[in-house]
Amino acid sequence: VWTVNLGKAYDIYGVMLVQPDSGYGADNSSYEILISSDGENFTSLGTASYSDGTIVNPADSEYKAMTAFYGAQTAQYIRISYGTYYLEINEFYVYAK
Repeated sequence: VWTVNLGKAYDIYGVMLVQPDSGYGADNSSYEILISSDGENFTSLGTASYSDGTIVNPADSEYKAMTAFYGAQTAQYIRISYGTYYLEINEFYVYAK
Protein backbone atom coordinates (compact mmCIF):
# COMPACT_ATOMS: atom_id res chain seq x y z
CA VAL A 1 0.00 0.00 0.00
CA TRP A 2 1.30 3.44 -0.98
CA THR A 3 -0.30 6.68 0.29
CA VAL A 4 0.22 10.27 -0.86
CA ASN A 5 -0.76 13.33 1.21
CA LEU A 6 -1.55 16.19 -1.19
CA GLY A 7 -1.26 18.76 1.61
CA LYS A 8 -4.87 19.96 1.30
CA ALA A 9 -8.14 18.74 -0.21
CA TYR A 10 -8.57 18.91 -3.99
CA ASP A 11 -11.26 17.85 -6.45
CA ILE A 12 -9.51 14.77 -7.86
CA TYR A 13 -10.51 13.61 -11.34
CA GLY A 14 -7.94 10.86 -11.95
CA VAL A 15 -4.48 9.48 -11.33
CA MET A 16 -1.71 8.12 -13.52
CA LEU A 17 1.25 5.92 -12.54
CA VAL A 18 4.13 5.27 -14.92
CA GLN A 19 6.39 2.34 -14.11
CA PRO A 20 8.92 0.11 -15.88
CA ASP A 21 7.54 -2.72 -17.98
CA SER A 22 10.04 -5.11 -16.41
CA GLY A 23 11.55 -5.54 -12.97
CA TYR A 24 10.11 -6.03 -9.52
CA GLY A 25 6.88 -4.05 -9.93
CA ALA A 26 6.06 -5.13 -13.46
CA ASP A 27 4.08 -8.21 -12.39
CA ASN A 28 1.25 -6.24 -10.76
CA SER A 29 -1.74 -6.57 -13.07
CA SER A 30 -4.18 -4.37 -11.15
CA TYR A 31 -4.22 -1.47 -8.72
CA GLU A 32 -6.97 -0.28 -6.39
CA ILE A 33 -7.30 3.50 -6.05
CA LEU A 34 -8.62 4.82 -2.72
CA ILE A 35 -9.15 8.36 -1.41
CA SER A 36 -9.57 9.98 2.00
CA SER A 37 -10.11 13.39 3.52
CA ASP A 38 -8.55 12.52 6.89
CA GLY A 39 -5.89 9.89 6.07
CA GLU A 40 -7.67 7.32 8.25
CA ASN A 41 -10.89 6.35 6.48
CA PHE A 42 -10.44 5.47 2.80
CA THR A 43 -13.05 4.95 0.09
CA SER A 44 -12.32 2.83 -2.96
CA LEU A 45 -12.81 4.51 -6.33
CA GLY A 46 -12.26 1.25 -8.16
CA THR A 47 -9.58 -0.97 -9.64
CA ALA A 48 -7.45 -0.29 -12.70
CA SER A 49 -6.33 -3.38 -14.61
CA TYR A 50 -5.12 -4.74 -17.94
CA SER A 51 -8.43 -6.50 -18.46
CA ASP A 52 -10.46 -3.27 -18.48
CA GLY A 53 -7.92 -1.29 -20.51
CA THR A 54 -6.92 1.21 -17.81
CA ILE A 55 -3.34 -0.12 -17.78
CA VAL A 56 -1.59 0.12 -21.12
CA ASN A 57 1.88 -0.45 -22.52
CA PRO A 58 2.62 2.28 -25.07
CA ALA A 59 4.06 0.89 -28.31
CA ASP A 60 7.83 0.47 -28.29
CA SER A 61 8.11 1.61 -24.69
CA GLU A 62 9.94 0.20 -21.72
CA TYR A 63 7.25 1.68 -19.46
CA LYS A 64 3.60 0.98 -18.76
CA ALA A 65 1.03 3.52 -17.66
CA MET A 66 -1.93 3.04 -15.35
CA THR A 67 -4.51 5.79 -15.84
CA ALA A 68 -7.80 5.90 -13.99
CA PHE A 69 -10.38 8.68 -14.26
CA TYR A 70 -13.40 9.15 -12.04
CA GLY A 71 -15.97 11.89 -11.54
CA ALA A 72 -14.64 14.64 -9.28
CA GLN A 73 -13.97 13.36 -5.77
CA THR A 74 -12.77 15.71 -3.00
CA ALA A 75 -9.85 14.28 -1.03
CA GLN A 76 -6.46 15.10 0.48
CA TYR A 77 -5.04 11.56 0.46
CA ILE A 78 -4.68 9.07 -2.37
CA ARG A 79 -3.82 5.45 -1.65
CA ILE A 80 -2.71 2.86 -4.19
CA SER A 81 -3.12 -0.81 -3.24
CA TYR A 82 -1.18 -3.05 -5.60
CA GLY A 83 -1.20 -6.72 -4.78
CA THR A 84 1.74 -8.91 -3.81
CA TYR A 85 4.63 -7.46 -5.83
CA TYR A 86 6.75 -4.36 -5.30
CA LEU A 87 5.49 -1.01 -6.53
CA GLU A 88 8.13 0.68 -8.65
CA ILE A 89 7.00 4.11 -9.88
CA ASN A 90 8.87 6.40 -12.24
CA GLU A 91 6.18 9.08 -12.39
CA PHE A 92 2.95 9.81 -10.50
CA TYR A 93 0.33 12.32 -11.67
CA VAL A 94 -2.86 13.56 -10.03
CA TYR A 95 -5.49 15.21 -12.19
CA ALA A 96 -7.17 17.72 -9.86
CA LYS A 97 -8.22 21.30 -9.36
